[in-house]
Amino acid sequence: MRGWRIDADEAVRRVEEWLRVSGLDTLGVERDKVVRTPEGWSVPYNSLTHIDGSNPLAELFPAPALIVREPDGQLRQAPPMPDMVSTPAAVPGERRLLELLDPEFEESGLQYLGVPPQAVVGWRDPETDEQIPNSGYRPGGLRKGMRRPREPLEWVLVFRNANWLDDRQFLVALTQLDGYVPQPARGVVYASTLAMGVDGGDTRWVKVSLSTYAQNVSADSRVTLRGAQRTEHFRAGDLAEVLRDFPRVFAPVWEEHTRFDQSEQLAAELRLLAGELGVQPMEHGPEGAVGAAFKNGWELHDDQVRAIARAGLWSRAASENNHPLPADPTAEGFRTGYDDDGRPLPVLDTYGKFHPNHNYGWRYSYPKVLGAYLGFALGEASARANNGGRWSAPDQFRIGPHTRRLLALTDGLIRLAHDHPNPGGLAAAARAGLTADDGWLPRVLGPVPALVDPGAAGLVSALPLALLEGGPHSRPEGGLFTAVPALAAPEDAQATHHLARVFAEMLRKQPLDNRLWLLLPELDLRDLDLRLPDYRCSGVPDMPHPARLASARDAMTTLRLALAAASGHEHLPEWTYRRAIQHEGNRPLVSAIAGAVLGSHIEAPGLRYLDRLPQRHIIETLVEDAFAHFNHASPKNRPGHWDRRYPPVRVEER
Repeated sequence: MRGWRIDADEAVRRVEEWLRVSGLDTLGVERDKVVRTPEGWSVPYNSLTHIDGSNPLAELFPAPALIVREPDGQLRQAPPMPDMVSTPAAVPGERRLLELLDPEFEESGLQYLGVPPQAVVGWRDPETDEQIPNSGYRPGGLRKGMRRPREPLEWVLVFRNANWLDDRQFLVALTQLDGYVPQPARGVVYASTLAMGVDGGDTRWVKVSLSTYAQNVSADSRVTLRGAQRTEHFRAGDLAEVLRDFPRVFAPVWEEHTRFDQSEQLAAELRLLAGELGVQPMEHGPEGAVGAAFKNGWELHDDQVRAIARAGLWSRAASENNHPLPADPTAEGFRTGYDDDGRPLPVLDTYGKFHPNHNYGWRYSYPKVLGAYLGFALGEASARANNGGRWSAPDQFRIGPHTRRLLALTDGLIRLAHDHPNPGGLAAAARAGLTADDGWLPRVLGPVPALVDPGAAGLVSALPLALLEGGPHSRPEGGLFTAVPALAAPEDAQATHHLARVFAEMLRKQPLDNRLWLLLPELDLRDLDLRLPDYRCSGVPDMPHPARLASARDAMTTLRLALAAASGHEHLPEWTYRRAIQHEGNRPLVSAIAGAVLGSHIEAPGLRYLDRLPQRHIIETLVEDAFAHFNHASPKNRPGHWDRRYPPVRVEER
């Protein structure tokens, strides 16, 4: 195979030298058992009397082995189990150091490939506990902001993004993995890491071993491997060549599939339910929901597809023949929503993956907007339950006063006319939202409580202000800069404007994985005084930690602490929440903002602990309405529509 620098004889020589200097004179290499591994050469050794046959009972079992790593020749102890990693071999006279591995590598399930040197964050001396950083470390793909993979093949692409796999190692990884190939083929030789294809248009596909696929197309074919966040290419003949050294160890896979919403199984289930409810089966299944979710970068699981389809039939039966809804609506694809008077009612559950009526955002992605609001609520609740010290997830995440204020300000802005609001109108809308007792939201949650610590409260308005940028007609006169003073105190204005700009970028539909460390330098936020590392560079990044920053309670410091807590941890909720309370500033507000940044990145379906947020569906109902309002055209544009739900702000107040 091309790319190998060390041959078997050289590998044996190195291990024999190691046995000699280690004083293991009674042991020798079992030359006939030397084999290639993804990491290099596996060189087993055993007792000399067993090897020469003079004393078969002297066999060491299981036989130990050293790995001679390619291309640097480092000697490593082979792992005892395939799902474990090799470790550096102890060499007499040399300092013994333990490797500190990037958690992404340990999570990936790709340990059989060997430890990439670039995935070693550093080393620890077990005798002195000294830690030594690795200047050649490259931050992992998740640290850079990529989504957590759901398929082993997607992990390989994350590794490639981190420069943890060279071309040879990449091909070695592919020998053991499966991909998805559309049926019928589109005239392009490609496989996908996602069953539905990258654009969501595939309704039939084959799950196939890439080793089989590469041998069934021309050797000169350039295979495109398409993932959700990265695309790679390889030559089919190169993979076939690698297979000679690394044949697939699992049984080959060839499984024909039909997308579940197009399957006869689901169609039969829906025909049966339609008959029970006395309605006609749907002419079109839930493919619209499947496509809407996929446009936002999410796949609906089969049980979610089934639930959405069943909810549609139940809703039709209720409207056409007054059939009562199921006793347990949540078991049939509904969640709790609220009518114009704040009374609970079942509505379609979209699992945070798409908007039921206005999915195509003019600028923003619905799962990102919903994720920001839910993340804000989770963050504040987390800090209120963990007032410093060690962080643990509370049994219940109950919304706090900052979240209640966030919802009230959003409610107020929805009450305002949709066309380019001016500062006076925005101020009136904010007052209305904070003081109203009409409309559905105040009837559900009651009055807005006063803030015990009102410092930097203007930052709460940054997220609703960013929503104004969501549609072509809702952008305020003069832009965000002129709108901020209408909702934030003068001392909070600049920090609030900074945060609103951050949200306006994080909530955008594209790219899929907006990243804080890339955005902040582009936004050039004056006076923020926060440098985030460039995760594309080698070496252990110097990430700002809230514990090392000043902990004043003014708006700019609060913003600095929140962004420091989230940066580099946008995919790790627990780490973000933990960092967000490790300071002496306004912990609930810092944690709320950090949670909103987190949620805007990993989006609503990626957030944990939503099942512990009792008011989740209140937030989801408001965000559904807000997303529809700050879009192409608001439902309020229809005369009289939403007037009871969101009573209009009177013209004279503007």
